Amino acid sequence: MAFLEHGTSTIKSLGRRHLITLAQFDDLIAQESRRPSSPMPIDDLEPGRHHLVGHGNYDNLIALDPVDGIPVVTFTAPSPPETREATPPSPAYLGTIVRGLADAHPLTDREIAERVLLSPGVAPHWHTDAIVDLMTDPAPQ
Repeated sequence: MAFLEHGTSTIKSLGRRHLITLAQFDDLIAQESRRPSSPMPIDDLEPGRHHLVGHGNYDNLIALDPVDGIPVVTFTAPSPPETREATPPSPAYLGTIVRGLADAHPLTDREIAERVLLSPGVAPHWHTDAIVDLMTDPAPQ
């Protein structure tokens, strides 16, 4: 699992936005948190504020600035990531993350590798060249 930091960081998180319905968003969070779906109000969330909707792994909603009047919300763990033990990601998981970042952001493979190496759990178990190799491997083992 990968979680967003709760506090202010000098490094901005990279991601990708998807335009989905509120029902799809509810279902996505329910699946990730392994619980039944429950509708949640997102229109009233203030950007930058956290809103707990449960105690599952991804039940902490964070509202971002709206885009073209559409609410933007992401989710992470209710507790800060630094309260959990960082473990190394599997090649398949890390490969999915870095290929997604490469697809969504105008960064070189090395720049992406260097960014993910800043994440607890990635270094010292991974190194730049191994992460770059994951970006060209469609199905790492």
